[in-house]
Parts: sequence; structure tokens; C-alpha cells
Amino acid sequence: MTVFKVAKQSRAMYTCPSIIPGSNDMRLQQTLLTFVTAFCLLFLFISSCNKQEKDPISIGFMGTLSGHASSAGHAARDAVALAIEQLNAKGGIDGHKVELVIKDIQQNPETAKNTVAEFISQNIPVVIGPMFSSMSVAASEAANRGDILLISPTSSTTLLNDKEDNFFRLYPPSNVAAEKLADHVLGKSLKSISIIWDEENSAFTENWKNYFVDRYIYQGGGIS
Repeated sequence: MTVFKVAKQSRAMYTCPSIIPGSNDMRLQQTLLTFVTAFCLLFLFISSCNKQEKDPISIGFMGTLSGHASSAGHAARDAVALAIEQLNAKGGIDGHKVELVIKDIQQNPETAKNTVAEFISQNIPVVIGPMFSSMSVAASEAANRGDILLISPTSSTTLLNDKEDNFFRLYPPSNVAAEKLADHVLGKSLKSISIIWDEENSAFTENWKNYFVDRYIYQGGGIS
């Protein structure tokens, strides 16, 4: 019997780099920067196309920066900060420097919702984050009530699929990697496995697990 641990701390171990766009850190950073630049240019055109001043543009970052899940938040924050530093070194966006407003959501859904409301009150048009699916589900509900766009580099839950909302992501939905891994495991002649998952980020882990199990059993595997 083989045990696969499906948990947020081990996420990179069980995804399939060959099918994940942006598995290369530099490519993901460039893609994220392209999205942010496009949205900020749109915001400039709509809100201040007649202004001559080159006021800075503020964009937000929301992530888990404290607690046991903070390592992912720190890595994402540092990547975004570096991308903005490089963008500003090239003159910013249409001559406007970009300022990053960073907020810690503490891996708490209510804090995530309140943080989105804070960004809306600050007239910040684009926010990068959250990183975790459970936080993105909560944050997207709040974002739909205001003029703000959320861009998550890593959230993958299918609970956010096919919605008309203000949420964008750069990571494929959970079913893609889960079904690929199920095929890979069966290809290794592992006919019976057990699964452990982290309930704290259930929007990702349970969602991912369900797709894996459905595919694995459909292909002739067994869950013990």
C-alpha cells in the first residue's frame, strides 16, 4: 500500500510540472507582470486618461504572511516585489511608478474578505493573491461586490471555475493535475493506495482529492 499525502505544504511534490504553465519561476513572474500591467493600463485609460500628472499606481498584494502556511505567502510577495522593482526600473507603466500595498490575511477567510474591502476603500484596482484556494474562494466573494480585480498565481480549486466574477488565476484547475497524477500512479502499477489530505485548505485539497479518486477508481485502482 502506498500513501500519498495531499496537503498544501507538499503541493509542489504532487503536481505535474510538464502540464503546469509557469512551473518555471521566471515565466510565472513574467506572466503575472503582464497581467498586472494590462489591468493597470486599462485602469489608467478609464480613470485618468486626461490627467497629465504621473502619479504612482498602487496595486495590492494579499497573502498568508504569518502562521504555519506563511512560506508560500512570503515567496509570492517577494516575487511580486521583484517584478515591480524591475518594472519601475524600466519607467513603470506609461510613466507611472507602481507602488505595492501588502496585507497579511493570516490564512483566515474572514480576514481575506475584510482585506478585499480595505483595498476597495483605498481605490486599489488590482490585487495579486491569495495563494491558497480556500482564501481565494472567500476573497472572490468580496471582490464581486466592488470594482477590483484579483489575480491568484496558484489557486486551483474548481469551485472557482466558470464564474462571471472579478477573479483571475494563472494556475490550471485542480482536475488537470489530479487526473494526470492518477494516470501516472496507475502506470506505475500501484493498484491500491491511501490518501491523507489537509482539511484547512479543503477548497484545494478535498477538491483535488475528489478528482484524483474519481479518475483512479474509474481506471481500475482502489482506495484503501
